[in-house]
Amino acid sequence: MRVTHCLLAAAILLAPAAPSLAAGKGLNLAAGGRTIAGPGAVSIAMGDTVRVHEDPTVNRDVCVTLVNAGSAQLTLTLTGDTTPTTTVNPGVSKALCVANVHYVDVSCTGVNSCSAQWRVDQD
Repeated sequence: MRVTHCLLAAAILLAPAAPSLAAGKGLNLAAGGRTIAGPGAVSIAMGDTVRVHEDPTVNRDVCVTLVNAGSAQLTLTLTGDTTPTTTVNPGVSKALCVANVHYVDVSCTGVNSCSAQWRVDQD
């Protein structure tokens, strides 16, 4: 149920900005009332991984929004009670949730360098 709410919230927040992303003008995520990290922007070399959030002791339930602002595929991995992973294609945004987060990692899995915007919200 939390995943559904998180995906719906991300779609509502990002829908007005989708045309600017499609036009190549970029997208700026804004902090919300439950934001605990970010929003931030990251550039990642092909094949590399960047840890955008670390919380090994507080163990909060979170949802992460990732916007692929580049031209290469990204992978979002959350490490907590489980380790969910999702692929985010260029020009697409996705949200992913996990209980008791420890780490949030973004990997550049495409054939070029990657750029992304991210935000971590308490679930």
